[in-house]
Amino acid sequence: MSSNALTAEEVAQRAAMKKKMQETWEGAAAKYAEWVVENHLLQNLYPEFEKELAPNLKGKEGVRILDLASASGEPAATLAAALPQAQVVSTDLAAPYLELGKARAARLGLANVTFETADAEDLHRYGDASFDAVACSLGVMFMPNYELCLQEVRRVLKPGGRFAATFWGPEDKVPFFQLTKELALEYDPNLPPAASQVAVRFGNPQPFVEAAGEAGLVDVNTRELQIEFFMPDHVWWRAMLDMPLPIKPALTKAQEARPGDDVFEEARQRLQARMADAGYLNAQEALHCPGNACWLLTARAPAPAPADMDTSSPNEELESLLPAGSPSGGEAQAKHISLAFKLSWVVNWLLLAMKAYAFAVSASMAVLASLADSAVDLASQLVLSVAEHSVARYHPGFPIGRGKLEALAVIACACIMSMASLEVAQFSAIDLYRGFA
Repeated sequence: MSSNALTAEEVAQRAAMKKKMQETWEGAAAKYAEWVVENHLLQNLYPEFEKELAPNLKGKEGVRILDLASASGEPAATLAAALPQAQVVSTDLAAPYLELGKARAARLGLANVTFETADAEDLHRYGDASFDAVACSLGVMFMPNYELCLQEVRRVLKPGGRFAATFWGPEDKVPFFQLTKELALEYDPNLPPAASQVAVRFGNPQPFVEAAGEAGLVDVNTRELQIEFFMPDHVWWRAMLDMPLPIKPALTKAQEARPGDDVFEEARQRLQARMADAGYLNAQEALHCPGNACWLLTARAPAPAPADMDTSSPNEELESLLPAGSPSGGEAQAKHISLAFKLSWVVNWLLLAMKAYAFAVSASMAVLASLADSAVDLASQLVLSVAEHSVARYHPGFPIGRGKLEALAVIACACIMSMASLEVAQFSAIDLYRGFA
């Protein structure tokens, strides 16, 4: 749904959700940074951003990358390490991540990543077309006005710049979330939605894909990743309670209702048995939960068409070569000459075939000379066409544009044809003289 079509009630709901998300992540920042980022909870996730964004930027100077909802710096740090010549800006709405990210970058020895507090739905501090790439790992589903985020991504991307974002798949394809939610509901059937449940908001990616297209991004594609959760030996339960999962609120409520029981230990044993049965716990009690579906969306800002780079008429240069008062001057005549240049391909191929046949049956030197000139003419047209398209594709701002190349081509073809005509006339005159001699 477009943010412009929201009712007053929906706007209020989104504002409340945003405030709640900010408070949740500010409170969980230190533990999230410890378990998710430092201890690599999400195996094989961040390298996907490197695969998608780094290849087109390697070796280029002046590259700038923006990472949204980056927490304490991922995938910002991964991209900064892969692209040492790039400047990576790591941002998050939750202010505590700022210092956590700086400390982590210092430990990793990354001098090309900076950390700023920013709202992904309002990136006014960054100019239009100021970044070569934008990344967002597991953040868009927590943004109430994700449509605004996508519009801002489109705005700050340079023409042709790439965007990559990840978000969780449907809950029934994320076993880690299933197990934790099922346990929480056993202790509190009325448990309100937690961050982990909002995380599967785009389990069906279509609304987000459509919003990306409406924001002006192109080549929007999604593919499913299989993410592995990993927690070190004997500490998986503490990690479960530290992170913004539904388990701790449910168990806290149950403990208050059952003060004589150790509800937390009871729940730990239940979850441990279920994890072991599913094969997620090894002998050292390290948790390894594979097969969690996660969507990777990629898109790019549209690059301007070559014609859009030059606001002048395609035949402006050609017109400038012709006197305004001449029979061939003016816009219409210039277009006719341009069309004639294109049609000359067909004519020259026909002439080449006819001359080849004539030479085969006559062995005339005059015909051979004309045949050679036709071949040179076609080769010249080919070279000019290749140059024209190369300039348009790779150097759209280069001062030699399409119209100028066409003008040069017309002049070159006219000269070649004139030379061919003179040579044919010369050889024909010689043959005629010999015939009478």
